[in-house]
This record gives sequence, structure tokens and C-alpha cells, in this order.
Amino acid sequence: MPKCPCCGAPTKNDPLVDVRRRVGPTTGAILDAIARSGGEWRSSYSLAAEVYGREGGPHDVAVIFSRSVRRLNETLADTPFRIETRMGHNGGYRMTMEEA
Repeated sequence: MPKCPCCGAPTKNDPLVDVRRRVGPTTGAILDAIARSGGEWRSSYSLAAEVYGREGGPHDVAVIFSRSVRRLNETLADTPFRIETRMGHNGGYRMTMEEA
């Protein structure tokens, strides 16, 4: 059963299915990894381990994630979802929903 990418509650339909169709496979994997966090902050390195496996991805994974998240937010513009970014030692990404 699909889950809400912001809170993890079960939903009737997958709200991000159309977004996945418009992005490449790596960006889609990043979107899925962020969405599976249920609104919790995830570091780019923990996301990279999930997306790329044990090797953790390329050496510039933080730059790749930053660019991918920027493109994802542009793609998410016509949905209520956004990916928040937090910089610094406790930085990372999380999925949020704008209120109507």
C-alpha cells in the first residue's frame, strides 16, 4: 500500500507517481529515498548509501544530491510536495507538504 511521503500514513494512491515518470532513474531513486523517510531529516550520505548501495556513490555525492533536489523541487512545483534542505553538521533533506 502506498504511503504519504511526508508522514508515512497509508494512502489510497501513490501521490508521486507522475513525478517519477518525469525524472531519470537516479533522480527517481533519490526521490524515493527521501519520500521513504516519512518527513524525517536524512543526510545526503545516508541517502547515497540507499541510492547507490554500499559504495556510497560518487565522491561529489553532496553536489549531485543538491542539484537533483533542486530539479526535483522544480518538477514538484505543480504538487503540494516540496523537499526541504538543511545545511551544516545536522543537514539533510526531508519531504514536506504545503498547506492549501
